[in-house]
Amino acid sequence: MRILVFTDDVDSEIFYLRIGRYKTLFAKSDIELDFVELSDKKTGRLKQYVQARKYDVVILAGVLLGSIELTALRKCAKKLVSEVSGWSIGKELLAGGEDKFNVQMKFSDLVVASHDFLASLALKNCEDALILPTGVEVSRYRRMVNRAYDSKIRLVWIGDHDSLHYLINIAPVLEEIGERYSEVVLRVISDKYFKLHKMEVEPVRNKLAYMYNALSDCDIGIMPMREGRYSKLVDGYRVCQMYAAGLPVIASPVGENAEVVVHEETGLLAQNKDQWLNSLSVMVENLGIGSQYGSAGREKVKDKFEAVEIGRQLIEVMKEYDKKGKKEEELSE
Repeated sequence: MRILVFTDDVDSEIFYLRIGRYKTLFAKSDIELDFVELSDKKTGRLKQYVQARKYDVVILAGVLLGSIELTALRKCAKKLVSEVSGWSIGKELLAGGEDKFNVQMKFSDLVVASHDFLASLALKNCEDALILPTGVEVSRYRRMVNRAYDSKIRLVWIGDHDSLHYLINIAPVLEEIGERYSEVVLRVISDKYFKLHKMEVEPVRNKLAYMYNALSDCDIGIMPMREGRYSKLVDGYRVCQMYAAGLPVIASPVGENAEVVVHEETGLLAQNKDQWLNSLSVMVENLGIGSQYGSAGREKVKDKFEAVEIGRQLIEVMKEYDKKGKKEEELSE
């Protein structure tokens, strides 16, 4: 079986997390997975689409094409799969790209979505949608055992500049926590940072290679958010990363956060300023309870979000669509 994957950027983190890292796993199942970075020019892309004739399945990974390109690709592709996540297409949807999204869903035989909301959008125009969350390689996140080198209690937040405003929104809460507990610091894993007056902020670049160690000596993950279109598009991957490192998570009960964080089992849900202050205070003063929540969260990630298992599920789905394609070819002959 041969699968051709088209993407905008083969080196992007989201492409690696959703598709790229599974190439070796696919090869072990005798499936050839070839990656092609789309040309910047439409004429160049049309030439690239001709390659689809040599493959059993074509995947559009995190890209939305126009109707002319989709028509050309559809003539060459036996089976067309759209892989979508909030990270890869969220900005385009927020910028008015919903019509483009809907058209591509109509052209697709299958949509692989990172979570429920995207799958529900896809099913308005596509007959078949599968939910496959962004997997986490749990074994790569190792909890630091010996923390004797300092006495800090580290809060940690992960995100990019587009979502930093959610963290800034709870700055007054963080300032008050910093005033109450001088040992508490905030680690911000991002591509943009800000300062607090009463709490030290530790900036760390938001790169996957840094993430494993950056989380290992933290104590409490935080994921504030507000209800809105963006919060519905993003999945719970960042929370799962924190869980993989054994951290309890305090999160707003919004979007996927409300699904991934189980209140008083894997973390705490906080909706307003008072709840955030209370939740942070409870966690800071009771690190043992937080450790229990973090351990439960890690087990949840192992059970539902382990990358290898998600890769295997994707392989089985692709095999199924390959069989469907061959049966349709036989019937048409």
